[in-house]
Amino acid sequence: MSSRGSAGPSGLRRKRDIEEHQKERRRALQARHRANLATLFETLKTVVCPTSNKMPAKWKILDHAKGFLREQEAYLSRLMLLKGIFLGNEDGPCSLDEVRAEYRSLQAHSSSLRSRRPGGRRRHGGPDGEDLTETSEEDSAEETLEDSTPSQTSINSLTNILEFEGYLLFYKQTLEKLVCSGVLSPGQTGLAVVSEAISGLWDSFSPERRAAYQTCPPQQSTLGWEGPAERPPNPGPDTHVHLTLQPSTQANSQGASSPTTYEE
Repeated sequence: MSSRGSAGPSGLRRKRDIEEHQKERRRALQARHRANLATLFETLKTVVCPTSNKMPAKWKILDHAKGFLREQEAYLSRLMLLKGIFLGNEDGPCSLDEVRAEYRSLQAHSSSLRSRRPGGRRRHGGPDGEDLTETSEEDSAEETLEDSTPSQTSINSLTNILEFEGYLLFYKQTLEKLVCSGVLSPGQTGLAVVSEAISGLWDSFSPERRAAYQTCPPQQSTLGWEGPAERPPNPGPDTHVHLTLQPSTQANSQGASSPTTYEE
């Protein structure tokens, strides 16, 4: 009787300590969850609302994100179409549906790896032999929050994507100008020398000048080329192509003020 009487209060104190510890941990987890959500919304606002000085409401950010994702999907669909035209049936997805399917498979694989991690931790109680099990719900929530925190790699990937979009816009507009001015025929746009010339011209641009193309919408068809368009004779296969390109007014306002000459 005396041993059971002494074990009873000790077990109750032990339970109270465990409950207090779990309450403190839940409060800390909730505070961390709110901080991570604030960081995620700030990152999302920077991507979808870059010109907004104030922090919009969360529903506005999500609404902008919905429109942003639709625009990116439409742009990705056009890129997949170009890939099918120029690269044929190479490895990798060739349509927007295939990209979605591959993304779902990657997410499912990542979720399965997280589910294989050891879950709850079992701690033995007082002298009465009672096992006090701490559930793994809080641990899994912490892992989810850690995985959802934006990494430096994702930020760098976004920067590379934006620069690549600007390069594609510049490439498209340059080809349109060369075809419209008669420098190239439609059948010559796929030549390797043309691609190398445009790529070399892009590499010669300053970061400010490249940023001017990143701010242009993908639907913009042509740049505001300055000067009258003259129609020179079509170059033969052994003729050197001499390109003198004038940037648009918008590009000039971004820091590009002089024409660029590139010889291939």
